[in-house]
Amino acid sequence: MPDTHQNPLKKIITLIILAITAFVAFQIYSIKTSLINKDRLIKVETHYFPILQTFDQNIARLEKIKEQYVVAVMTAEEDLLDDIKKRHAEADDAFKNLNNINPKDKVSIGIIREDFNEYLTLGNKTSLLLIENSDNIEQYSEQTVLMNEALVALQDKILAYRDYSYQKFTQTLTNANRSTDLNLYLGIALGVLNLIFIGILAYLIKSNLGMLSVIKEHNKTLESRVAERTSELSIRTCDINAMLENMPLGVFAVIQDNKIHNEYSQYLETIVGATRLGEKTIDEVIFKHSNLGLDDKSKVSSALYGIIGEDEMMFSFNRHGFVEEMQLRLPGRQPKSLQLTWRPIVTSDGIIEKVLCIIQDVTELEKLGLETELQRKELNIIS
Repeated sequence: MPDTHQNPLKKIITLIILAITAFVAFQIYSIKTSLINKDRLIKVETHYFPILQTFDQNIARLEKIKEQYVVAVMTAEEDLLDDIKKRHAEADDAFKNLNNINPKDKVSIGIIREDFNEYLTLGNKTSLLLIENSDNIEQYSEQTVLMNEALVALQDKILAYRDYSYQKFTQTLTNANRSTDLNLYLGIALGVLNLIFIGILAYLIKSNLGMLSVIKEHNKTLESRVAERTSELSIRTCDINAMLENMPLGVFAVIQDNKIHNEYSQYLETIVGATRLGEKTIDEVIFKHSNLGLDDKSKVSSALYGIIGEDEMMFSFNRHGFVEEMQLRLPGRQPKSLQLTWRPIVTSDGIIEKVLCIIQDVTELEKLGLETELQRKELNIIS
């Protein structure tokens, strides 16, 4: 008889130890992963983003300097060379600041600074010679070639370093996403293990009523774990909400009757210039002041009506109905160029429950692209 009661008790104790070990291991891993991801995001904010921003600004300054050299020679205005020196000083200060942000790449940044200075020296010397000898500029063609070669080499190094920094930037975000996904999968696996654990306990309770006190104690432990898991999920939900509040994207989900879900990113209100968007239709919020015609609006509405509540494959069949670009023309405001990305939110049964829409304001990017293209055309005409 003692063995009959002792064996189930040993099994329960063993299962409890295994469950606690797995739970503690997962918690340690989860906390470690959260801290690593926090460091990664901080590095993106304080390291890679300022580097990319600085290089984009200096690329623009370099384009402007190149343009001013051409204008100075064409108009014989030496005063423009002073403006060029000011722009160069701004660019050099920005590179100096990068040494503080990224001291590991001080040598690479130093080489770029030296090339920038060399280009400025050649540019000033060549421009002065061409301005002072405008009647016979052909004799300085070799000097002009050296100046252009220095410019090309400088541009190549700047773009190469920017590409390198951008790869580091995307790699850091990818690693953070992978860690988050792995954390999620491990949480699911732990949940499955807990379910198996509960099933085994139920079987042991049925086979031995004498272990009732042990089961009661286990239930208390289980309730504590559920509370801890609920607290963790609540914290993660708060983190996700914080991301939605601070992300410069309009993120929302479309539910039945083409209405916007009550949970959406704060930046969506900034884009559409309105508040309290939940339960309003997408036509009323997004498309009312757009440049889309009735046909395009009808296609989007029909596509949404046709896929929500239907099988996942219906999204592929209706993908052509979703617009990906449009302009938003709010009264009394400048038009906004928007890019739209659509993704289905599918249940475990493969049914589309909602449709996620991500809106990005690309107005400034388009302006920058147009300005760059205009400058390129002007330079081509001058050249």
